[in-house]
Amino acid sequence: MNKPQSFQFTNGWTVSMELVPPVVAEKWLSDHNEGNRKVRRERVRKLARAMDNGEFKLSPDGLIFNAAGVLMQGQHRLEGIVQTGIPAFMVVWRNVAPDVFGVLDDTSSRSVADRLQLPRMYVDPVNVLCRLYFGQNYTLGEAESVLEVCSLAIERLHDSSAKNVRIYSQAPIRAAVILRIISDENSSAWTISQYAALTAQDYPLMDLSVQALNRQLNGDKKLTGNDLLVRAFIAFQNAGKSKTKIQVKTAARAVEKIRQIIEKALA
Repeated sequence: MNKPQSFQFTNGWTVSMELVPPVVAEKWLSDHNEGNRKVRRERVRKLARAMDNGEFKLSPDGLIFNAAGVLMQGQHRLEGIVQTGIPAFMVVWRNVAPDVFGVLDDTSSRSVADRLQLPRMYVDPVNVLCRLYFGQNYTLGEAESVLEVCSLAIERLHDSSAKNVRIYSQAPIRAAVILRIISDENSSAWTISQYAALTAQDYPLMDLSVQALNRQLNGDKKLTGNDLLVRAFIAFQNAGKSKTKIQVKTAARAVEKIRQIIEKALA
C-alpha cells in the first residue's frame, strides 16, 4: 500500500486519510491509548455491526494523536476494526495540541450525534431524545449514554419493520416507540407489531390509537418535533390502545413525563 499523503499546517498539525488495518488498530490501542474515557462496549458493538454490514461511514472527525503520539480520540472506532478484522479508512490527525482534549466534546448536538459514526437508525432517535433531555448542546458522552440504554430497542424496531418510510418512520415517532419499549418490556411485542403495521400501512392490523395517529399523519397539518413525539408516545401506549383520538391537552406535562422515563432509564 502506498504511503498515505499528509498535509501539514503551520501550527505543526498534520492530517491524512489512511486505511487502518486491524494490526495497526490493535497497536495504536495497546501502545498509544492513555487517559481516554472507559471504552463503551455497547458502542463498539454498534460500530462493529456497521462495519460488518458495510454501513460504516468515513468522517472528517477523525482519529486524533497529540504531539507525544497519544491517542486523544477514536478508540471506539479502532476497537471496532480489531473486533471485526475489517480495515477501514480514517482521517488521522497528528501533533495536535494536548489542550484540545478538553474541548473535544464541546460541539453542536447535530455534530455530536454524527460523531457516533453509526447508521441513521441509531443516530436519529438518539438525537431526538438527547435534545429533549439534555438540551441542544449535549455532549458525546451524553449521546453515548442514551445510545447504551436504547440500542437493543432500536435494533428490535429496525429488524421488525419497514425501513425509511418517509412519513411513518420519522425520528420523533421512532424515539417515542423506543421509549415505550424500554419503559414497558411486557408490552414491547405489541408496540413493535403496531409500529410495523404503521410503517407497512397495514391498517387492519393497527389498533385504534395507532389508526388515530395514522390519520393525523396523513392529514393536512404537518406534525413535527415534540408535538409528533408526544402524539406518537400516546398512540403507542398499550393501555390506551382503544383511543380513537390522539389529543395533546398539555404538551409540557407530556414532555416532562417523557423526560422522567429517560431519566429512569439512564439511572
